[in-house]
Amino acid sequence: MKEQLLSIVSSIADRGRKINAMREYLQVYVLRTMFEKGHFSQVAFVGGTALRFIHNVPRFSEDLDFSLINKQDYDFQKILNEIKHALNDANYSVSFKFKAERTVNAAYLKFPELLHMAELSHRKDQNLTIKLDVDTNPPKGGVVATTLVNKYFPITFTHYDLPSLFAGKLHAIFTRPYVKGRDYFDLVWLLSRHKDLQPNLNLLNNALKQTGNTLKVTSDDWRMKVMERVASINWQAVVDDVKRFTEDELFINSMKPEYVKPLLGVSS
Repeated sequence: MKEQLLSIVSSIADRGRKINAMREYLQVYVLRTMFEKGHFSQVAFVGGTALRFIHNVPRFSEDLDFSLINKQDYDFQKILNEIKHALNDANYSVSFKFKAERTVNAAYLKFPELLHMAELSHRKDQNLTIKLDVDTNPPKGGVVATTLVNKYFPITFTHYDLPSLFAGKLHAIFTRPYVKGRDYFDLVWLLSRHKDLQPNLNLLNNALKQTGNTLKVTSDDWRMKVMERVASINWQAVVDDVKRFTEDELFINSMKPEYVKPLLGVSS
């Protein structure tokens, strides 16, 4: 399987895109293992990588994010061990560090040698890293769906539906203490493809309350509140952040804050 990965990325000339493609292939392999071991009965796939894999958002993502939906038999270390064994069987060298004592169980999967083998690093010990998070106490209200995706391998995901994923994205936009351009890229891309998309407001307001934010949004004002946030940020920081992850340079180059207003249906 390592040979397949190296073969796939060998035809990519740009260094950044090559690294993104390598990470994505490994993400798929991790997800495949979780599917085969039955862990999607316990967790739902969420976040930016879920948007990419399930809804074809044209940007790469660094993390694998999940929300716990069934505590029975959930064991974070067991999941990690099974992922490690599957990767070892496929001839990958991988190690992980994890924190399972916090509400968000977090692990960093580290792959040495791959960057060197792909001629992207002179050091054999330089790691390619994937972060894996499981929120063990997610806000209530997420709606779960199931989708079959064939990306390198056929995998059936349990995941949040699009309104719930959109709610998660809006929560990040409202509460993240720094500008993460990928949040705004996803916002613009989703609204440009789904003009009538509505967030799962129950999930969004529960998430805001759970994180100590006093903001409360309704079906009448969420668009205006998003636009206020868009108007308050440095848009060049958005572009600079997302450039290294996007597959659609034309789209990112056309992104401007004044284009967001009509997408949100805000008239003033």
